[in-house]
Amino acid sequence: MRVALGVALVALPSFAQQYHSNDLTPPYSATGKLHGASKGKQVGGGGDSHAYLLSGNALTATDLHPSVGYYSSMATSSDDFSQCGYGYSNLGGIHALKWSGSSNSVVDLHPSGYNFSYCTGVDGNDQGGFAEQQSYFVTASHAMLWHGNSVAVDLHPISSLVPFSRVMGVKAGEEVGYTSSAAYPYGDYLGFHTTSKAVSWHGTADSVVSLHPATGWDASEALSTNGTQQGGWVYNTLLNTTHAALWTGTADSFVDLHPTTGYASTKVTAVIGSQQVGEGWTGAQGTLGSVRHALLWNGTADSVIDLNQYLPAGYTHAVATGVDADGNVVGYAYNTLSQGLYVGGDVIAVVFAPGQAPASSLSTLTVDTPAVIPGGALNATVTLATPAPAGGVAITFLSTNTALAATPAPVTIAEGQDTVTVPVQVMGGTLVNPTTFRLFASDNVVSRSLTVTVKPVVKLASVSVNNVEGRLSNSGVITLTIPAQLGGAVVSLTSGDPTLVTVPATVTVPQGYSSFSFSASTKAVTALTAVTITATMDGVSVSGVMNVSPQPVVTLSSINLPLNLIGGQPLSGAVYLNNWVRNPAGVTVLLNSGNKNVVQTPASVFIPYGYSAANFTATTTAVPSSTTVSVRADLDTARVTASTTVDPIPPVTILTAVWKADLSMLKVDATTPNLTSILTYGETTPFGTMQMEAGLWQGSIVLPAKPATVTVWSSVGGSATLVVSDSSTSTSTGGGG
Repeated sequence: MRVALGVALVALPSFAQQYHSNDLTPPYSATGKLHGASKGKQVGGGGDSHAYLLSGNALTATDLHPSVGYYSSMATSSDDFSQCGYGYSNLGGIHALKWSGSSNSVVDLHPSGYNFSYCTGVDGNDQGGFAEQQSYFVTASHAMLWHGNSVAVDLHPISSLVPFSRVMGVKAGEEVGYTSSAAYPYGDYLGFHTTSKAVSWHGTADSVVSLHPATGWDASEALSTNGTQQGGWVYNTLLNTTHAALWTGTADSFVDLHPTTGYASTKVTAVIGSQQVGEGWTGAQGTLGSVRHALLWNGTADSVIDLNQYLPAGYTHAVATGVDADGNVVGYAYNTLSQGLYVGGDVIAVVFAPGQAPASSLSTLTVDTPAVIPGGALNATVTLATPAPAGGVAITFLSTNTALAATPAPVTIAEGQDTVTVPVQVMGGTLVNPTTFRLFASDNVVSRSLTVTVKPVVKLASVSVNNVEGRLSNSGVITLTIPAQLGGAVVSLTSGDPTLVTVPATVTVPQGYSSFSFSASTKAVTALTAVTITATMDGVSVSGVMNVSPQPVVTLSSINLPLNLIGGQPLSGAVYLNNWVRNPAGVTVLLNSGNKNVVQTPASVFIPYGYSAANFTATTTAVPSSTTVSVRADLDTARVTASTTVDPIPPVTILTAVWKADLSMLKVDATTPNLTSILTYGETTPFGTMQMEAGLWQGSIVLPAKPATVTVWSSVGGSATLVVSDSSTSTSTGGGG
């Protein structure tokens, strides 16, 4: 549960020693920081990277983030009418921004010629800050003064020998800040700025006045002004520490606000009237055991008030960043430091208000259950610190996700009563994952909040199974209404006939899955049998039917052979079944040739499990004339046959074999009746392959000497040989082998 989320804004009693703190973190952000305050207003930013304006209560948060043009924003300062800060531009860089109470009132102050700009202070029509140029690293930073638009007055001292200057605060025509020879990061960082020198201006660069003490201090910065006094810090290199500082317009007016005991380093971050606020570390910054404290002074070191004693429960560190005219101090609290400009970690926006909290202020907000299912309801109870006074106490509510839970209507706790309970109806019927919303209650001074988790209920939708033949493995699918949540969904399975169909006892649907498959094994059946498969989860069961059918009789279907082939060539055949093989060991089909002198088949061919056919290769013998041979396949009692015709080897005829002496070229022409044959030619071994042209096979080749004879070989058998002639043409006929 988040602690106090509002503030009682009251006038400051003189030198008040009593404060109470409240959490002003914006409702739609888990974290927050406040950077500035004016009468009744506080500004800062949330962990959602949006700038916010508040009016003393978390529920009053106004989102200042521009609707277009920027992906992150932060408000750093406020007066009674306007706010300023910066935004990360979608086009690149950081731009100084100004608002007038709403996001659509934003004005971009970014001056031309710079990569980055920040507005750090606002007072009436004056906005102060700085602009930077960067190329890999910051090469220049100039203090800037704006008057409501991007036309900036460059306050960088003309005579300055250092490249960096910044305005950190403005008030009543005065600007304060520092110059430095090093570029220091902007934001909440540990460490010291060891080359800074505090300065003030009055609207122009040449009006600069040094506030840096003449002796004893090596660096200084002015961070705030009330128009006559300036607050900040001074740094000593030897001591490696900072002391909170207060000036009245000149360097020699420096007042050291550092308490004599309790703090290793201190800073003033804001000044108003006679008050100063800031921070102090009890030891070296960020080291184990060193605690950061929000501090308040009234002009002297011994007037310090440590505000950490009023922190919300559960927080250790705090920083005071601003104070309004009524003495309400703003800042932030945390346990784990998140450095830089990012509002991360566990940081919360805090206001310290003078005096004690109102006696009958809102004390607690509770619900009867922190987790609820979609469509359910919960009861929210608001409790006051003491019974309501005359007229009662009005309570308002806020739901941060009205799609999950509508904001309850306002109620009044009657005089003399200290509690009220309101129902909260939860929606979210379409949720598939747990989702949270925050519920706030406020008495317009103090607010409380808590987080409610809406957990969708995972239910069984269906179980489906495939039909299958007996003895085969099968599968099914479990389907849920929404994806399984953390840890998965455990579903129980049962078979209506476990002697016939076996399923796993449980199946776990993994997180994020809305369906998951499971396997099942079956036994053989003699007739079609329906078996019910039941899935059960959280007392709810769904069923599906698996139809188990008898396995078919697997037998021979056919044997496939070529219609004819030339003797001496291999024969490719195939055996086909009427269905795929169910026997894990496969089946063996016997083969037999009707004329083993012509066709020689293997004794058998094997068809493995899952297949319905197999190929085989037989050898053949050359024949003098066409011969038809039958081949038989047997499997158990089934028999199929097919026939093929084995033809004689076709003859090869050499038509010419001529030697052209002037070209050292052999030319050969040949024929064969088998047009699919491939013919090669040579003397004792082939020279090359002949090409079919105009019905003839022709070959030619350049040789070193005339061969005596030439032979032509056919790829299907047969050859012919002829004596090579010089000029005459002769014919030779070869046999079929």
